[in-house]
Amino acid sequence: GLFTTGGAAVFVFSALLAAEQAGLGATAISVAFALNAAAGVVPARWGAPGLPPAVWLSVTGLCAFAVAAVPNGVVFVVAVTLWGFAFWAAIPPTFTLLARKSRYPEQRAGDAQAVMAIGRVIGPVMAGVILDLARPWVLGAVAGAVMVGAGSIVAKVARQD
Repeated sequence: GLFTTGGAAVFVFSALLAAEQAGLGATAISVAFALNAAAGVVPARWGAPGLPPAVWLSVTGLCAFAVAAVPNGVVFVVAVTLWGFAFWAAIPPTFTLLARKSRYPEQRAGDAQAVMAIGRVIGPVMAGVILDLARPWVLGAVAGAVMVGAGSIVAKVARQD
């Protein structure tokens, strides 16, 4: 839930941020989102490279920070692309971890998806309030910290026996 709260907060407003802060046009923004989706194919299909899912969750938080806080078109495209890769490198192994640590593993993926959906509700509202009251870098800092915090929680769960 924390992960999708932070992620949705930035992702929903990312095209607006790219246009207003970095001066990107519709074509460049659409290419960035296409790269985001394409970058996710490799880890979604063949699995994540050797890092634990908590690391990949934290990478997405850093990408969210970069998207919101760095007004540069190249940084936006690279961050959105890496975000797509890191998301799919993180989520399937996180679901596997949750199932492995559960008494009822068959129920964990559904539970996790429900909680993630709640984050997708809260995140954009949180972002709208932050953007109305503060600068975009504040949104990036808050959302990124929430996402890195989610990665820290997953790391703690992974260490528990």
